Amino acid sequence: MTPVPTQNRATTVGTVSSKLIDLEVPVPEPPRDLDVRSGPRIPVLGNVTPHGTIRFGGPRRLVVRFAAILASMSFIVFAEFHSTDPWLIAYAGAAIVVISVAGSFATALTWIAPGRLRPLVVAAYFALSFVMWPLLQWNVCILWLFPAIVIGVSMLTSAATLGFTVVLMGLAFVFQYLSGERGLGLLWVPAIVASVSLMMSAFSRQAASIVQLQQTRHELAQLAVAEERGRVARDMHDILGHSLTAIAVKAELAGMLIGEDASPRVRDEISAVEQLARAALADVRTTVAGYRGTSVAAELANARSVLASVGIETEFPATVESLPLEDRELAGWFVREAVTNVLRHSGAKVCRIEVAADLVQVVDDGRGPGATSTPRSSTGSGLRGLAERVAAGGWMLETGRSELGGFRVAMVRGAVGGGVVDPAARGSVADGAVDEATTDDGEKA
Repeated sequence: MTPVPTQNRATTVGTVSSKLIDLEVPVPEPPRDLDVRSGPRIPVLGNVTPHGTIRFGGPRRLVVRFAAILASMSFIVFAEFHSTDPWLIAYAGAAIVVISVAGSFATALTWIAPGRLRPLVVAAYFALSFVMWPLLQWNVCILWLFPAIVIGVSMLTSAATLGFTVVLMGLAFVFQYLSGERGLGLLWVPAIVASVSLMMSAFSRQAASIVQLQQTRHELAQLAVAEERGRVARDMHDILGHSLTAIAVKAELAGMLIGEDASPRVRDEISAVEQLARAALADVRTTVAGYRGTSVAAELANARSVLASVGIETEFPATVESLPLEDRELAGWFVREAVTNVLRHSGAKVCRIEVAADLVQVVDDGRGPGATSTPRSSTGSGLRGLAERVAAGGWMLETGRSELGGFRVAMVRGAVGGGVVDPAARGSVADGAVDEATTDDGEKA
């Protein structure tokens, strides 16, 4: 065998090393046992649904989380706590159960709670560990492994996660020192707290990325369906519509050319051909209009893209499954016009859309309602036209100040004496008026 020259070997090793260091590798194919249609399973947290939400599981998964926390905490506590007093033992058992129950719900709660409330959940669970103070004294810090887990999964900002972790490490170091530990013994609890917190943070961010990818996949599927429906509608209109129009015109011309000498049956048959062609043309137009109907899922995807392009942060639902099918087209029109209003008048930085079975609302943190604008009085313009369209579908339009401090517009099912439909509610707009909101096909809402 001919030996490989040293220079070539060095070049090969250098190339491979460069590839590994730069991480310039192709994305591998997904494993055959991964069902990308149903979404991956995230241990402990739950499953990712096809619509991009985390299903934290039912009672069985909750019991599993509770049992895991209960077993590990019991082992830690009774390894440090030694007493034959039945009251203290009962207190320890009750405290362990309380902390375990709280820990079972804390992971899900930190994902459900708004971002500004998540630090409070973390702080509350940390404070709960001090119910063990009568038993463990300064050694209570050995239980801070569990608050570290909550810090990691709470999806705080990187700075907040690092800050909480550093504070918890510092407190653990102080408590270890006050408990009598010296030397390397001072470092093991802070090290565990740091590693668990940062590891769970990375894990949770990966889970959140999976959720966002699932949402994007669902939106892309909805957009693909909408685009295909639009393509079919265009083809039907351009091909069948043109042909049927030509047939109708030709039949009408033939009826005029045959004159009065033709038999009545011939004239009747030619007239029937013309009527059939025009009826078919009307059916094609009706079908095309249905294919071009508005979809709330497609409008949400479009709104997310448009708002993001102008720097407005979006908070959108992951799915619209709770909204009945017969109301989704109306909700699509509502979302389109409400988002147009946000773009034109709000000056907002955040736009939130909520979709439920009996409520669809759009809120922002912009200028908010006011009384200085001059509404247009013409029917079919601005929010007044939207209110009429919503009312025709059996809903009611509400406007007012949003919880974000800006403007809120909502369509509510079965609302009686709810909000006031007021196109002037968008106060302090640049031109002092609520402009007409025009849809993509030129129709005013």
